[in-house]
Amino acid sequence: MAFDVPILFIVFNRPDTTAIVFEKIREIKPSRLFLAADGPREFREGEKERCEKVRKIITEGIDWNCDVQLKFSDINLGCGKAESSAMLWFFEAVGEGIVIEDDTLPDISFFHFCKELLEYYRNDERVKMIGGNNFQNGKQRSDGSYYFSKYTHSWGFASWYRAWTDYDFNLETMNDTGMKSLISRKFNRKDEQEFWWKVYNNFRERKYDTWDFQFVFKMWENDGVCIIPNENLVTNLGFGKNATHTFNANDPAASVPLKAIPTIKHPTTFEIAQAADRYYFKEIAKGKKSIITRIQKKIARAFK
Repeated sequence: MAFDVPILFIVFNRPDTTAIVFEKIREIKPSRLFLAADGPREFREGEKERCEKVRKIITEGIDWNCDVQLKFSDINLGCGKAESSAMLWFFEAVGEGIVIEDDTLPDISFFHFCKELLEYYRNDERVKMIGGNNFQNGKQRSDGSYYFSKYTHSWGFASWYRAWTDYDFNLETMNDTGMKSLISRKFNRKDEQEFWWKVYNNFRERKYDTWDFQFVFKMWENDGVCIIPNENLVTNLGFGKNATHTFNANDPAASVPLKAIPTIKHPTTFEIAQAADRYYFKEIAKGKKSIITRIQKKIARAFK
């Protein structure tokens, strides 16, 4: 039986990880599949061939009845613009759905987790995203299968078009004064305030080519939350020796083992798990391999 939640699969130039992740999509057999790919950079030797191989893997690998939509770019838009434009294209077309990238490997229960929570919170404007990652090192953060966070975990996620209607890639609707006020309102600790002010300024100085900071800033502005599973349902293949372009395999976010949530129990209260968010900030966001460091390395690898 086909899986009836639309899926967006975003790919680029990594045939090896693309093939691994696509096998999970083939296993779940979505009835609607959206495929998006950024174009190759002409000055990168061999990239055109790798991009063509990736596109062939996914288009020729569809062996079930499926409505397929393509957004393949002939030119290179860059990571941030290519991915955000694909997501806007997808969510506007389907209303709600799941986003997977070519290095984000999900457990099969991730799809069912997203399906149930997309329906459960469909009309709850407070919830903006359903994440697939968990970086709590085994700590349970609610009395249910998931908890609520002011942080987004976007290596495999689900969302609704309603959460993207005011998405602002260039943050044109925000200024320094407004961002300072927003950060002060969301965080009462000085280290967190200083960290996110630095992230914002780095963004303004065009040090990042990404889409997710813009989303999280808007989520905060709208007092939204992200759902985080109490088990890790998606692992990132962009780390370690088996990756095409390697991160440090000792990174605390690297190769977090996949687990499953076969049956969903909803939390009895709707409140942000402050202890979980503080742990995430200290260990992952600001930790030895911080978000800033990861993005800088990701950008550097993109230009190799």
